[in-house]
Amino acid sequence: MRTKLILSVFALVAIGFFGCNVEETEEGIFERGVQVERPWKSKASGTFQMVEPTVCTGGLVQFDISGTGNGTHLGKFEVDLTNCTNLSDYFSISGTATAANGDYVNLMSIGLGEDDLGPHTIFMCDGGSGRFEFATGTVRLYEVIEFTSPTGGVFSNRGIGTITY
Repeated sequence: MRTKLILSVFALVAIGFFGCNVEETEEGIFERGVQVERPWKSKASGTFQMVEPTVCTGGLVQFDISGTGNGTHLGKFEVDLTNCTNLSDYFSISGTATAANGDYVNLMSIGLGEDDLGPHTIFMCDGGSGRFEFATGTVRLYEVIEFTSPTGGVFSNRGIGTITY
């Protein structure tokens, strides 16, 4: 009887030890259905400025974009983006939107579009940190851009899309 009791206690301790140290994988999260697609809306404004290229290569011009906004899932956030462009028909925008608690979403432009609400830039969300570590989604940004100098200006936008996390 005592041997069975000792083995039972040992088994419970082993199960508890190993059960608490298993990190959940991305596949496990998806299998459990934890990730949920949610509507994503945002409004932001800020500035953009042409700068000496530090990220952009191949003769592309670099604009640094920064601003603040408010959105579903992020709450109040800061946005920091880099636009690499040839000032004609090519651009690539990437960066992050960071919530007040430090969690951020990685963003990357994937194209342009136009619908009943007007012309927009389409951004893909691909991971991040905190609750957005495995986030995916897309958002359409309807933008108003105003140059206040030959190399910079201000912007405002509103975003509509979905995010899964």
